[in-house]
Amino acid sequence: MNKKYFLLISIFFTSLITSCTTIKDNYMSTGIPSKSLDYYCLKDNGKNTYVNQDSKFILIDNNLVHYRDQGQGEVIILLHGFADSLHTWDGWVDKLYNNYRIIRLDILGFGLTGPTPSNNYSRDLWVNFLNKFTEKLNLKSFYLVGNSLGGFISWNYTIDYPEKVKKLILLDPVGYPQDVPWIVNFASNIFVRSIAKYVMPKFFIKLCLKEVSFDQSKVTEDIVNHYFGLALRKGNKASYIEICRLFKQNCKNQNPSLKIKNIRVPTFLIWGEQDKWVPVDLVNKWIKDLPDAYVKIYKNAGHIPMQEIPEQTVKDAENFLKGSTDLSSINYDFYKK
Repeated sequence: MNKKYFLLISIFFTSLITSCTTIKDNYMSTGIPSKSLDYYCLKDNGKNTYVNQDSKFILIDNNLVHYRDQGQGEVIILLHGFADSLHTWDGWVDKLYNNYRIIRLDILGFGLTGPTPSNNYSRDLWVNFLNKFTEKLNLKSFYLVGNSLGGFISWNYTIDYPEKVKKLILLDPVGYPQDVPWIVNFASNIFVRSIAKYVMPKFFIKLCLKEVSFDQSKVTEDIVNHYFGLALRKGNKASYIEICRLFKQNCKNQNPSLKIKNIRVPTFLIWGEQDKWVPVDLVNKWIKDLPDAYVKIYKNAGHIPMQEIPEQTVKDAENFLKGSTDLSSINYDFYKK
């Protein structure tokens, strides 16, 4: 074990021991307690940030799925990424719901949907889950948008069900072989994951948010508390760690990406240039396999551009959906190694 990971593991466990021996608030910050779904739905503190009048739940294969369905018009489905939730799209929904019907959901393993009973998070399970969700809502065709892991699910779904997806938007999507993000590597460590399934300190959530964000000032205490609160949903800590393990296991697997060239629908790639988790260099692989795809890279964003810079990204996304060519080009050679 190298010195970096030894130090991180030492900090991780020292923080837990220190917190557990101090006041109750620090005990809560260890992430030891778990909260039932009822806690989030019935929570009455004058500011429930998890559910509102648009929140709905639907049963799919023994999973009670949290989603929101807002607006009228052509349908757009939004899929968030790892350790995130449907709330990450708030900025986009505010701009789009007057002209579109926006459907967003907490995907399996995250948010208020929580873990699968089987603890299975395979490619086919996620794709089949999304298809059953669209069938339950009687959605025949739609625009599909996904970030990170949600991007992975989106492009795989598009390959399996091309007749349903009118256009595809991918934000910093997982797709090609890449280096393992150090936080994923850390969380997958045998010593860490054995306890992190039950304990997830607040500082770890904050560290993850700082990693995926370019503008550190946007990692506010309210944002950290929101993400930390979702991590406490019963079963989520274990699903986070299992999905980290699977991601690390498959990071070097070339086989899934071989299908990307089979995408036949108009595609728009959005990327944060400062992405530390899914590096912008991977754009080269995408445009090699999808030479007709639109691409826009944002210098002032990291791994979650729809949350960091919603106004800029949603404007370009809507232009793409409307068929506008008002999308700035990039110098692809800049990103070639």
